[in-house]
Parts: sequence; structure tokens; C-alpha cells
Amino acid sequence: MIDHPIGGLSDVELAGRIDAAFDGVLETFRTMEVLP
Repeated sequence: MIDHPIGGLSDVELAGRIDAAFDGVLETFRTMEVLP
């Protein structure tokens, strides 16, 4: 097993979570009408 320092996630899993979180933030801004 390879130890991953951040919550035991692989780089791909971590990138996917960051991507999903970023999309969520953008969607929140759109809902608040901060962005077009």
C-alpha cells in the first residue's frame, strides 16, 4: 500500500473532489447572481 498524506486519497480521487468542490462554489456564486 502507498500512503497518501491527505485523507488516504489518491491524486486522481483528490483532484476529482477538488474539481467537484470548485464546481459547487461556482454554482453557489451563480445562484447568488455574483457571476453571469
